Amino acid sequence: RDRLAFSVFITLSDEAEIKKVNFAETVIHSRLRLSYEQALEVLEAPEDKLPDFITRKAADKLLAVNRLARKLRAERFAAGSLEMSVPEIRIVVGDDGRIEALQPQTTDEAHQLIEECMILANQEVCRALSLKGWTHMHRIHEEPDPLKLAELEERLVASGIIPGDLTRRENMNALLENIADLPTAHAWNTAVLRSLKRAAYSHQQVGHYGLAKEFYSHFTSPIRRYPDLFEHRMLKAALLRAKTPYPPHDVAEIALHCSELENRAKRAERDVVELKKLRYFSEQLERGNPLPYRAIVT
Repeated sequence: RDRLAFSVFITLSDEAEIKKVNFAETVIHSRLRLSYEQALEVLEAPEDKLPDFITRKAADKLLAVNRLARKLRAERFAAGSLEMSVPEIRIVVGDDGRIEALQPQTTDEAHQLIEECMILANQEVCRALSLKGWTHMHRIHEEPDPLKLAELEERLVASGIIPGDLTRRENMNALLENIADLPTAHAWNTAVLRSLKRAAYSHQQVGHYGLAKEFYSHFTSPIRRYPDLFEHRMLKAALLRAKTPYPPHDVAEIALHCSELENRAKRAERDVVELKKLRYFSEQLERGNPLPYRAIVT
């Protein structure tokens, strides 16, 4: 099917250096649609044994993009991007509407490929609008509060973990790497997350601490985020050489409103997931067949 889109065309060298960026309103017509699981199967398949659902030509394209995504990811972490691993739960619902399973969300190479493409597109949209001098909607993540980092450091030291000065980005990254294999990794990752400021929307460009990006906005999820639509409208006006569709003095208020609604939605989502978990365990008890689980009490 033909589908309307707003596309960011980025030409990259073999070393993932940006050579050229263009934006355009487009019509896309997919010849192949893969699930994350199928894409991962292709990425992990032996060179001479591709899955039946993909052609050699399509597989080569996917593998080429993945090679670039790996390099983009490596560059991002070399620049100080944080590797946060707080597991999220996926709820599997059966045909009868009952919960069949609770599964941890995975972040495999297929997910990482899409993530790097999205991050790159978001960055370049933000850069283009910022360099034009327009007041638009940034996705920001401010530097952490030194006092909160000091409190986290105290807790870590009391538990026998010596993180060093956490106001230094390299120490924060080293800490996340060191705690990754501990039995208490989930608890420590949550503690680190709580010591950081929340990402938000803003009319000001202050950068994104967690992603180590100077320019960053949300552009790639119009179905569920108004800030993406906001950036689409700004970019469309720029392409048409028209005036900005949002007066600069309104952007601060809109960004604050979007941040508040995002936080409300996240709280609602968290509450629903907790409710689903409790219902799942409750139904096991009602059936008289509770499953055993490995757990860590913190």
